[in-house]
Amino acid sequence: MVRSGGFQPPPLRMRRRRLEAITIGYSAGLIANLFGCPIWIVWTTTTFLLFLIFQLSSREENFFLIPVTRPILRSLVGYWWGWLMFYGLSGLLISACMGLAIVGGTWSPVLVTLVLGPMVAAILLIIARLLGRLAWRAALLASDEADES
Repeated sequence: MVRSGGFQPPPLRMRRRRLEAITIGYSAGLIANLFGCPIWIVWTTTTFLLFLIFQLSSREENFFLIPVTRPILRSLVGYWWGWLMFYGLSGLLISACMGLAIVGGTWSPVLVTLVLGPMVAAILLIIARLLGRLAWRAALLASDEADES
């Protein structure tokens, strides 16, 4: 159902994945705060790491109540370098965008807004493409293991 203005809220399973990742990230941040680490660093890092794993698992299982599936866990071990490359490239792109926003925001906020609009859209599309390739590779790894047994 499309609401006025063409806005359509994200599906329930997407909102649930976000909520689970944010809740676990915040809990890890509170635990880290007991040891003297800032909450926001641990919270954002944990949410960044877990949300995509939860999202990929729910897409693979096609059921939103299962946060992590066996093929995704297998791909974390069997295809670790792909996950490392994905998170490294995603983190680099997001860090570059945030750095430009912070540095440029003090210089010329209007110009930065004009530059960051297309840049954020491109970064989201690149991350989605990388996640799709990672999912394809994880599915290939799962089918190879199924053929061997």
